[in-house]
Amino acid sequence: MEDYLNDKIEINSNEISRIKRFKNSDEEIPVWKIKHFAIEGMSVYEKNDILFGYSPPPEGLSYVTQDQFGRIISERPITFKEALTYLNNSEIVRNTSPTLIKQLREWKAKAEEERSSFEQRKKDLINNIEVENKNIRKVLSIIINRKKELLNRDNNDYIIDAFLRGWVFDTGDDKLNNELDNWYSEKRNVVWNYILDNVPNSRINEKMGGIFHSDDVFFQIESEGIHFAITPYKVVGGEFIQIIDKKIGISYIQSPFNFRLTQK
Repeated sequence: MEDYLNDKIEINSNEISRIKRFKNSDEEIPVWKIKHFAIEGMSVYEKNDILFGYSPPPEGLSYVTQDQFGRIISERPITFKEALTYLNNSEIVRNTSPTLIKQLREWKAKAEEERSSFEQRKKDLINNIEVENKNIRKVLSIIINRKKELLNRDNNDYIIDAFLRGWVFDTGDDKLNNELDNWYSEKRNVVWNYILDNVPNSRINEKMGGIFHSDDVFFQIESEGIHFAITPYKVVGGEFIQIIDKKIGISYIQSPFNFRLTQK
């Protein structure tokens, strides 16, 4: 979903950049098709708009090219520049149907109004797409934060396992790394002193209790609310192991005997 939303944001941003480059012209009838995306709730939908420099002329106001025999070779709507040329030529006006001249003058007045509003219409369309991108980014932010929340909730068990073992891992955030280091430094010895002091009360041999603190012991964490059940596991193996077990809450470990950093 994140990639999908980011893709729509990029499409919208590219359309905004394209619209900013649009220039009106008297020598053609500028018409641009705009495809962009909006969001409602969690549903993204496509929108299609047309931005024009000015409206095409009514049917019949055309520029016609003929061959020497009077046959039509091509026909297209006249441009604003051509309309001005015709209306400013008294001979053309005199030899043209009054109905067509009336239509031409009405279209010219409408085109002039649309040409004067072009920049504002372009700006309004850009603003609309920017608002759509803003709304998509809001939903994207909600999704990202929700994923982080769920990830943090799932990671509680692994963080406790890492804390007990002194496994220093990279969170990807320097500030969070420092907070994690401070937490280890301030609390880890306190927690372990408490655990080892209470080993006799747990009916565990003190010699066996000391094994808890070795590098090859991992901890299964089972949590319910604010309560945790912690079970130590001593892993015996070679110089390289991998453990990935989300079910029992043991962290992913790679080469723990040779390469894992520990903090006492």
